[in-house]
Amino acid sequence: MRLGILASVLSFGMVAGLAPAADPDSGYQPGPPANDPKPLSLLPVPKIKRAQPMKATEADPRIASEVLKIFEKKPHSMTVLACLPGMNNDNDDAVIQRLVEFLNGPGENDFPYLDCLVAIGERLPDRATEVFQNYIDSRNVERCRYLCVALTKTCGNLSIDLLAPLLSTKARTGYLIVRDGNVEPQRLCDIAASTIAVNFPNLPFDLMDTGERRDQQIKVMKRKIGEMKKAEK
Repeated sequence: MRLGILASVLSFGMVAGLAPAADPDSGYQPGPPANDPKPLSLLPVPKIKRAQPMKATEADPRIASEVLKIFEKKPHSMTVLACLPGMNNDNDDAVIQRLVEFLNGPGENDFPYLDCLVAIGERLPDRATEVFQNYIDSRNVERCRYLCVALTKTCGNLSIDLLAPLLSTKARTGYLIVRDGNVEPQRLCDIAASTIAVNFPNLPFDLMDTGERRDQQIKVMKRKIGEMKKAEK
């Protein structure tokens, strides 16, 4: 049985010459330096091509059996992602274990971290909170940025609980915000606020605004989130 390996493209505008900076106040550490020579802005919801669908299906038993054999050989990450639509729900424990291994491992060239996060959120939303929280507990800026983008694609309802703590983190992501000819470093608080705004329209945020205005919007967002949490009690 042949199984095609589906390619994944992360369409991010990488920034050359602007290494992500650690945040001494929060302890957040930078991710790997960017390599793209063209400074491009990171949009709130990048267009991402990835394997579809990621949700569990009640596959034909014969197909599911063959796909499981491929999955159990622990192949390349993209092959594992391509296997998911053909795997039944009773394989969910093995699926999440393998994806978490990928997320915590050394990674491969062009490793699809984002695809793995989205796959977990779409297939196992009830278990996503713990996985996502563990993923960003290392306080690595690159991991936090990946999760911010993933939450624009899946489990958006978790974005306040997971990302609200990042609203006080001004560590640079290694990306730029290009606005009317002006170039400013993008901060972790910016992309966290942008992701929250995508999922909660009552908490607006304009990523392309000036740095001073973004700070003001984040301040308002933090106040409103505090009010929301207080009202829930």
